[in-house]
Amino acid sequence: MEKVLLIMLAVVVIFTVSCSSNIKDDQYVISTDFNSSSERIEELSKYIKFPSPVEDVEFNLFNVNGFINSRSIPGASSWHYEYAVKIKVEDMQKWLMGFSVRDVEMNQEGWIKTLLNKEGWKVSSPFEVYFNKDKSVSYMVFQNEGIIIVQTGHL
Repeated sequence: MEKVLLIMLAVVVIFTVSCSSNIKDDQYVISTDFNSSSERIEELSKYIKFPSPVEDVEFNLFNVNGFINSRSIPGASSWHYEYAVKIKVEDMQKWLMGFSVRDVEMNQEGWIKTLLNKEGWKVSSPFEVYFNKDKSVSYMVFQNEGIIIVQTGHL
């Protein structure tokens, strides 16, 4: 009887540790983990449908349920995606369909500030802020550079 209890306890401990040890790593997908723009584009396209071809992307994705393992603890879903796309300027209208420009301030701190200081992502023009109809997706649009910074999520 003691052997059975010890085996059951060991199974529970191993299962709990295996689930919890992977959760943190599985909850984030970050562009710095990929070496080339083609690898970054391929990875982001698993989660985002692009309305036009993209030249480069950067991203910081979070999903409380994880990206790799479909197994999760039942509960509310929570996710937050920040990503930037570099596109041809002539494709900008494809991305803006269904979005309206808004006269609001948008914070350029944290991830966005770091991104805009990276080689190839520097901007010199002012940006406009766009939201979709239900305001669940926001765009920071640099029209002249063909750069869109997107924030969306469900927390």
